[in-house]
Amino acid sequence: MTDSLLQIQYQQVLLMWSDVQAHLPRLYAAAKGIVVELGVRAGISTTALLAGVEAHQGELWSVDRNCGCGALFHHPQWRFICADSLEAAAFEAAGMPVQVITKKLSEGHPNVLDVINQRMVNSVINTSTGGRAALRDGFYIRRAAAEKRIPCFTSLDTARAAVRALVSGTHTYTVQPLPDYRKKEPQ
Repeated sequence: MTDSLLQIQYQQVLLMWSDVQAHLPRLYAAAKGIVVELGVRAGISTTALLAGVEAHQGELWSVDRNCGCGALFHHPQWRFICADSLEAAAFEAAGMPVQVITKKLSEGHPNVLDVINQRMVNSVINTSTGGRAALRDGFYIRRAAAEKRIPCFTSLDTARAAVRALVSGTHTYTVQPLPDYRKKEPQ
């Protein structure tokens, strides 16, 4: 089987230096199913993701504020949305289902607690800044995550370190109750 034009473009992009060059094979390998990319710029990572969904079956949705990025590719498995990543209406107009949630608990439902309690997320990042209401909301958010056994990061540095460990690691990690660790300490 001969490579498609996109697969050839991907091979060429692998040889060019860019700030994301080292990550391109990982993006290609992970591109399966529906993939959402926020930010296209010159299309380097987009090439890897699109070649990946072409090879592994899927669809790539790319979002960028620069509408000119929409002219970079013409591919049946690629959809471009010219919008800010926070503009739900632009996503819906392009045919992507969107559920808008409120980040402040006092603004109604669905909100962050609803998403946590329905287990629609795999982790939570909650940094406490702001006034009394934000601190109160943060308490409820962290408590809900703990009750549902969903990892909750209260620092962006910690969340970043966890993502790096998960992405780059081949190690298997286990978590045990604190008394089990104490049993292993030398006497």
